[in-house]
Amino acid sequence: IKKLRLSRCRTLLDVGGGLGTYSIAFCRFYPRLRATVVEHPYIFSLARRAVSEAGMAKRVRVIGMDFSREALPRGFDTAFVSNVLHAHGVDENRSMLRKLHGCLNPQGQLILRDVFMSRDRTAPEWGTLFSLLLLLHTPQGRCYALDEILGWLRQAGFSDITRPFRSSPVPFDPDAVLIAKKS
Repeated sequence: IKKLRLSRCRTLLDVGGGLGTYSIAFCRFYPRLRATVVEHPYIFSLARRAVSEAGMAKRVRVIGMDFSREALPRGFDTAFVSNVLHAHGVDENRSMLRKLHGCLNPQGQLILRDVFMSRDRTAPEWGTLFSLLLLLHTPQGRCYALDEILGWLRQAGFSDITRPFRSSPVPFDPDAVLIAKKS
């Protein structure tokens, strides 16, 4: 969170935000920020309770919806998507990125946190193993090559894309973060 500069951001959309952990942390770090967590209806009540128990219900709103089938809310300075791409197929991801572009305010930014694989999808090694697991347990999920994701972002209308940087100092964590601007 400290690596992400959100001091000018007032509104954050957290897609697939689980129990709202990141949104809560973002709002605690940035006192003027308000967040909206979009999570599947099955998780919605758990997320709302977690946000309430954290004392953040006035600043973190939770919406229960299937974001792969429904329109995302609009009017956000930043959209945050953590470890969502690998759970979905190519077409779903392209669609989601287009939706995210549409929900952002002019000059808004998208923060993607996921496993970004090499072009041949053999590195990072842990990501290769994780991708195999995803093939067994999701209909179309896998870890995607960075080149694929960059192409989807450009097709969706994003530009000024930063190269991924590690999201954690833990050596075995393959997750990285990239930031794209709405053009």
